[in-house]
Amino acid sequence: MYLINLFSNLAWCNIGYIDWEPWLAQIFTRILNRFSLPVGKKPASRDDCLYMMPDVAQWLVAMIGNGGSCLQYLRDLFTATKTFYHPSNTGEFQQYLIEFILKLVEPFVERVRLERKIRPHWTFVPHESHRLTEQDITDFVNCIKDYAFMSIFNEDYIEDAAKACQYLSILRPELIVPPIMKKLFLSIDNITEPGRFTLIMKCLPGIICQIVRQTSNYSEGQTYVLTLMMSILPCIDSNDFEKIAVTLEVLDAILKLVPCIDCSSAIHTRNDLTEIEKRVCLSTTQFEDFITDFLNRIFQMISIRSAEMFDDAVANDIIHQKIIKFLTGSLFSSKVRKFVAGLVRVIIKVNPIEILKYLLPQTCEHIENIMNNSQTAILMDHKGDIELTWHLVLFSELVRARGDTLLIYKQMIMSVFHQCIRIVHKDSYEAIAKAAKHLLKSLSDLYSIDDQLSFENMDESFVDCLPIRAWGQHVDFDQLQVQYHFPTVDEIDFACEFVNTFIYAELQLLNEKCLNLSKEERLRSLTLIHYIAVGCLRMVSRIESNQIYALLPIYYGISQYDVNKLCQYIGLNEALFKYKLGGKRQNLRFLTIKQITIQIKKFELYHFETFTEIDKQIVLKLFKLSINRYSDIRSNAQINLFTIVNDYFFSYQVIVDRIYAMLNRSDKVDHDQIKVCHLFSSIEYPSWTMMEKLWPSIIVCINHTNKLSIKTLIDEISTKISEEFHMHALIEDINEMSMRAATNLWDQLKPNEIGTCKERNQNNIQSYNNLMETLNLLLNDDKLTWGQHQISMSLMCLLLQKRVPIPLSCIRTLVDFIVHDNIELRKYAVIGMTALCRLQKPPRVYVEKSLDEILRH
Repeated sequence: MYLINLFSNLAWCNIGYIDWEPWLAQIFTRILNRFSLPVGKKPASRDDCLYMMPDVAQWLVAMIGNGGSCLQYLRDLFTATKTFYHPSNTGEFQQYLIEFILKLVEPFVERVRLERKIRPHWTFVPHESHRLTEQDITDFVNCIKDYAFMSIFNEDYIEDAAKACQYLSILRPELIVPPIMKKLFLSIDNITEPGRFTLIMKCLPGIICQIVRQTSNYSEGQTYVLTLMMSILPCIDSNDFEKIAVTLEVLDAILKLVPCIDCSSAIHTRNDLTEIEKRVCLSTTQFEDFITDFLNRIFQMISIRSAEMFDDAVANDIIHQKIIKFLTGSLFSSKVRKFVAGLVRVIIKVNPIEILKYLLPQTCEHIENIMNNSQTAILMDHKGDIELTWHLVLFSELVRARGDTLLIYKQMIMSVFHQCIRIVHKDSYEAIAKAAKHLLKSLSDLYSIDDQLSFENMDESFVDCLPIRAWGQHVDFDQLQVQYHFPTVDEIDFACEFVNTFIYAELQLLNEKCLNLSKEERLRSLTLIHYIAVGCLRMVSRIESNQIYALLPIYYGISQYDVNKLCQYIGLNEALFKYKLGGKRQNLRFLTIKQITIQIKKFELYHFETFTEIDKQIVLKLFKLSINRYSDIRSNAQINLFTIVNDYFFSYQVIVDRIYAMLNRSDKVDHDQIKVCHLFSSIEYPSWTMMEKLWPSIIVCINHTNKLSIKTLIDEISTKISEEFHMHALIEDINEMSMRAATNLWDQLKPNEIGTCKERNQNNIQSYNNLMETLNLLLNDDKLTWGQHQISMSLMCLLLQKRVPIPLSCIRTLVDFIVHDNIELRKYAVIGMTALCRLQKPPRVYVEKSLDEILRH
């Protein structure tokens, strides 16, 4: 297996410089024998004898070119295995066969990209005579496509088959798109095999880009777009959830790349259209029917669960009218509210002015009428009013609109908050709290307000811009023309007025009447304060307090969860839409804007400030709450405490001593507190002082409890430490040259500052030696169990290094444990002694010799 990896890299980095022809027959024979195919009486190969498919595929791709016979051998290999690709031949071998296809096309696309780069990479310089020709690419696609098509109908490995088809369509869309579309249209009305439709639909999102995009070699794919969209609409049927899911996924991929604009009038205004473009322009008249039918089906599903000129403006009007009628004429239960809220969130971002004009006054009027006409004290009604709750949820989504569009509705918005701010029904006050957060973020945040497919204005006449030519096209970085929302003075004043009006009133209420309030009222007030604080954090300067540690990050209203979610969204879309043959500068416009948004959020998330005395008090209070007797309080406090500890890298030092005291307290055992302390002990921080205190405590505290869950937790912590621990620097030293360079760039260090580094190094060495000695004492303590000895031994083995002499007592213990009765302890002892021997090896001495001297000997 390792030889295959070596040969693969050798061939990839030396394309055209090695003649592989004499060995091709032997290479392909060995590959065929390693597929574990159930043929004849020969036993199948064991898993550990199988070659690594990426290495094999890369090797084969590197041998293609210059009219060699590699492609013919590849055809023969697929011919020999053709029957095993059929879905009816189930077995483990199909995993390797389908993976083989995927791993073949991936490096082939990469090779095509690298060979066509203007500035090639220095490690990839193929011989000119062996560069891939257009005929080589066509032959390769023709060789593989039929087997990729058969693999689509293998339900167990549909993901690999779909990716393979995506890569093949990038190379030759004219050979991949028509057959797949033909199979899809035949499967729509296939009653006997309904599963074929679902499997083909799972393959479509990856090739949508090749279907909708015009290229110099293939533009016929656009003729399928409207036919495809209209054909799969009937599949939005609430009786088959899987079919709905794949249908919506395909429509989502199409609508991200295709603006719904009727271009039929372009055939009368332009004289440069090809016959295919004329057909596509005429087909776009079906957008109106598609939008109407699509929205009707979606609204019908939600309800069950709880020939004029048609241009972009008309499309928006139809969408707005249907959505507004649907939203204002229905009440939704809690099960479907979040889905409908997501719908509002999208349309308010696309066209905030029109949506606010139609929906916001009507929504505010409904809320006001309900509050005024209520016969009961609706503010104190814990059961709530379903109609009021729905309109508050709708209101909270509408105030997500761009900040400047909300200014004209200022009085209306403030009136709703004044009326509903004291509602105690949980769903209602959570909706009003979210509305406060969304409003403040809309007014004060920096965000992009335009992420369309193209920066050109498609609403104008088709003389200057033809929308179908922009379908699925990539935009260079220099042509993005991104528009951002920058808070104006009026928006900042509105946000400040809102905060001053409501947050201080809530704080005063808690200070003066906290004891007289019910728990629901207190929770309402705290929830509102929390959401307002998160919404306005960008505008609030830090509270002045004594600094404790310098240059550590501070939270500015951006959560790591939001950043991770956005990264995941971009990763999924890049996998579908990124042009694999293009460079890094070629990407879809909306994806590039999302990437810019991520960088802005990361900059805000990792902004550097100081850890102050107030921050310390917050950490201590959260730690106290994290060991509370109530599980909900503990859970929420732990989440927030871990967030702060991760943001302020050295804030854990504030609670280390308290954790150490709790773990070593033998008079009274609180199992929940021990669990929490163990959770903090499992976090890896670059501190030898903390490790010196907490690691031995993890082992010893098992004696204080018989609870199985704690013992299981300790085993998990020790396993996590063993898997994720990295040796931290014991001695932080810098050579003289680097110190002189740093001095030239910065101010001269004071003598006491230089001494600080030396003092820290001495403390690290002392903590290391103390930790090793403590672990050694635990290993020699007969009162501890073998399980505790095993944890101690595993931790000691992780700490072996060569910068500081290892204590002799620890080496003696490792030698003694080689003959221990427990096999696990013997294994760790062998690992430790092996590491010690490697650490004792003298450094290699290299002697420079000429080639003549080497050959002479």
